[in-house]
Amino acid sequence: MTFGFWLRDLTKHEFINFIDGLNSRIENKCNSFDLCMQYVHHQKDKELVKKYTIYYIENHIFNCTVQHRVKHYIEEMIDEYFAYNLEFTDKLLSNVWEAILNEFEDEGKFEDRGFHSIYKIIQKYPDFFWEKIKNKLDELKPTTYPLYSRFIDFMQGGYLSHWFNHSIFSYINPDDVINWLKTTHYKKAKYIVADSLNIDFKSDTLPDIVIKLLTEFPTDKDLYSSIQTRHESWSGSYVPVANEKISNIIKMLASYENNESVVEFLKWAKKGFENQRDREQIRDEETRLLY
Repeated sequence: MTFGFWLRDLTKHEFINFIDGLNSRIENKCNSFDLCMQYVHHQKDKELVKKYTIYYIENHIFNCTVQHRVKHYIEEMIDEYFAYNLEFTDKLLSNVWEAILNEFEDEGKFEDRGFHSIYKIIQKYPDFFWEKIKNKLDELKPTTYPLYSRFIDFMQGGYLSHWFNHSIFSYINPDDVINWLKTTHYKKAKYIVADSLNIDFKSDTLPDIVIKLLTEFPTDKDLYSSIQTRHESWSGSYVPVANEKISNIIKMLASYENNESVVEFLKWAKKGFENQRDREQIRDEETRLLY
């Protein structure tokens, strides 16, 4: 269904009668979502945003993300819902959890903008989802590969983690994460957490979970390469990029000077960026001489 400009002429009451009547006659609510959300977005009406966000989540709208326009409107819908300071009930959060499990059982990619919205919901209600997630992780255990790895990919942000900070471990109370690491039977679980953090040193502070992780496991140097992101992008010379990160690390060395575990990690990272910067500087100079 596509948006007709005639729809804008409907009053709020007329629109509700129209869309509710349409939904009563169709089984797949994905087919009306695009039409409904274009009107709701155009009207910018809090009551409509609340009514239809709840309605479509309860009717499995996250299962419709294969449709390009639908995933765009899902993200817009969630953003507007939160912009009006509207809250999710436990029942609605359970619908979101059900959508996560459905995707997990299907392909487990969590790779489009519709699922970007799910991470926003988790970020707002971390305690609710952490209870579900930690139980699921312990239920699956690493012996259930590839199901376990699918769920870990979801925890670490899925395909979109290359563009957004989606690590669910960044949203959870770090003490709760550390307590889970101490009780789970999977001894390498700390690397799952570390791999998801994607620290790029573009800031001069570290997330609390990074500090807790380094403090809890001070002798585990393998955590270092897991915590630091493997994905960098830049244009032009890498030298100024590295210098900015080194500058941030120097500030952090002063800020965290009383935490030896964090300081050791920062020194390791600083040395890596200095070495890469020096190599790139030589390459830049060779390029200038050639051209």
